[in-house]
Amino acid sequence: MHNYINNQNLYPNLITFHTLTIPRVNGLPEGAETTADVPGYLESLLATAMDELYDQIKSFLRNLKPHFVFFDFAHWIPDVALEIGGIKTLCYKIVCPAASAISLIRSPLEMTTFMASTAADLVKPPPGYPSTPFLVFGSCCWLTELPGDRS
Repeated sequence: MHNYINNQNLYPNLITFHTLTIPRVNGLPEGAETTADVPGYLESLLATAMDELYDQIKSFLRNLKPHFVFFDFAHWIPDVALEIGGIKTLCYKIVCPAASAISLIRSPLEMTTFMASTAADLVKPPPGYPSTPFLVFGSCCWLTELPGDRS
């Protein structure tokens, strides 16, 4: 993957990609590095693996002091960058914003229901959803890849 990404870099004099080795987490498929490598219901294992890189990434950022850090799963990157100082962070996600928003605003009590929901249930906004005109369309539900539901 590293060579592929470096070969796609149109500005190697300005942008440097650094490789991190994703730690082994029980249940995470061998070689999984991105959300594209795992079904949606296993993404939490990828997040766990990223969390295990906290100390390594913090040390790396402290030594390198980059201008920017792009992140997605490692929600703690902005806190680390703020602690170190002088590093801007950019959250970059390739996901339907509505699907992401629904998963973020669910209460912990509803989360168990969310995990067992069908795609049809996901197109209905949860109680208290901030905007009724902003809905998830069925075409976005495939992003969740719920266990046992391939509709």
